[in-house]
Amino acid sequence: MTIGRHGIFVFLIAFAGVAGGCGRTPLLPGEGQDWVNGAGAGAGGPGGSGGSRGSGGAGGAVTSYPTHFTGPEVQSALTSCDLPHGAPVNIDTGDQESAHVLGTWLICPSSGNVGFDTPFAPGIQFRADGTFSTLAASDDGGLDTGTGFQKQGEWSAFCEMSSIIKNSQPCHGGGVYYYSTIYIQLHVAGGGDNRATAAVGPITFESSPTRAYVVDYPGWFDANEGDTSIEFWMVPLP
Repeated sequence: MTIGRHGIFVFLIAFAGVAGGCGRTPLLPGEGQDWVNGAGAGAGGPGGSGGSRGSGGAGGAVTSYPTHFTGPEVQSALTSCDLPHGAPVNIDTGDQESAHVLGTWLICPSSGNVGFDTPFAPGIQFRADGTFSTLAASDDGGLDTGTGFQKQGEWSAFCEMSSIIKNSQPCHGGGVYYYSTIYIQLHVAGGGDNRATAAVGPITFESSPTRAYVVDYPGWFDANEGDTSIEFWMVPLP
């Protein structure tokens, strides 16, 4: 269930891990997360450059999200998995990362070494209040947002280089630290430090079509995983 890192995104990720200090204890959900309910809340949210649909509130913040996706909607979203690659999206701050990840995403089934032992599978919904839900199959062949301690939890973005860098600030320094990476971490409400209940790592984005590339390092929570990585692509649900 593991593969080596590959591609330009993963090159930068690996470089950042060495230069920025892989193995630093990850932040707890919400630490360093100054965008939620702040100036960055809702910026570029679902329906924009990142995630999928949602209802906008005052100041553009997303106030509600769909809880059901039909079978045709799921199949339509999956067609983007096999399209040619688009241009990478330049992201410098945790606020920008948070704005792009908002919405509902679906894992491309053949995109990497992902199984169903991850909170991302088969899809995930990131909300602007710092909570998420894993998707679950519905009776009509579609997907519903999951409920319960093992299907819901909290997420946050942070600068992997240093915990003192706020999400409103660029996540890089000088010299060898320039290519530091912005990480997303999430943890289900029911607890448990394993690959099925927690995730941490960078999520990078492409435009035209919109896609996200996820690298999850389960070893941040479970030392038995070593330097294992789980890597896969996601596409937004409509």
